Amino acid sequence: QICKSFRDDEVGNRHNPEFTMLEWYRVGFSMQDLIDEVAQLLLVTLKCFDTSDIRQITYRQLFIQSLGIDPIADKLPALIKCADRHGYENLTKDMVLSNTASQIADKDMLLQLLFSHCIEPTLGFDKPCVVTHFPESQAALAKVDDEDSNVALRFEVYVQGIELANGYEELINARLQYHRMVQDNQTRTLLSKTTKEIDAHLICALEHGLPQCSGVALGVDRLMMISSHSSKVADVMAFSIENA
Repeated sequence: QICKSFRDDEVGNRHNPEFTMLEWYRVGFSMQDLIDEVAQLLLVTLKCFDTSDIRQITYRQLFIQSLGIDPIADKLPALIKCADRHGYENLTKDMVLSNTASQIADKDMLLQLLFSHCIEPTLGFDKPCVVTHFPESQAALAKVDDEDSNVALRFEVYVQGIELANGYEELINARLQYHRMVQDNQTRTLLSKTTKEIDAHLICALEHGLPQCSGVALGVDRLMMISSHSSKVADVMAFSIENA
């Protein structure tokens, strides 16, 4: 489906509270099958590369190559040092190293900070880049990799430093999904965020039975922005937040 989405979040060159998403699911598809299909879509819409040219790299490999740290194996102190080197001392100075639960939440926050500010802006300029196998803690609805329980079968697609699509192989285990939701609320509490109600309808549906499948959501406005060589999403929207 193609439909409008709404997010109470930042406004900027790549963000608008109301935006258009293209979302689809494929029964029987693995994560890799869906990555290949997204590549075919980009080939048709952007017409600027061959699918064989797409760069595919794991989240772990990307951190090691770009920042010299292992996002899975390295502990919080190593991430703090890396963040400090990139000028984020104001965010790390109050992190508590004695509390295990806080360390887990802080590590995830630092990984997302380093990824979004230090790595993401460099991706997808010579060719589209697909980043795969995100940490399990950053993939609430994705299946955990059978070969490595530290990562999940989630991927993101980047073109010209812009996140264009987010997809994953669906988690269909109801018990594990419920545990993920409880765990997420525990993390939100640690971060002084409002907890969210457990989605009982989703858990019930998973218990009833969901076939193995993969799904992806792609930002249509961002795709149009890249295709038309625009510098901001407002250029390709009839009514951005500034003139809505």
